[in-house]
Amino acid sequence: MTDRKDGKHPRLESYLLYGMIFGLLPGVIVSIFGIIAGNVFLAVAGCGVGISLGMLVGTLLYSLKKVNS
Repeated sequence: MTDRKDGKHPRLESYLLYGMIFGLLPGVIVSIFGIIAGNVFLAVAGCGVGISLGMLVGTLLYSLKKVNS
């Protein structure tokens, strides 16, 4: 993760970006299973839920690191 120039605080943008990227992976997998099963809602909602959960995890990791530093 990239830190700010002073090296004291982590950047929230980096945590959100990595959270969204790693959240899309399970979301796409769920979407693929939804397409195979013929369930349109599962196919569409998989990516959205993956991004949302990834952003949530990224924000939680950011806040935990910020409290510890």
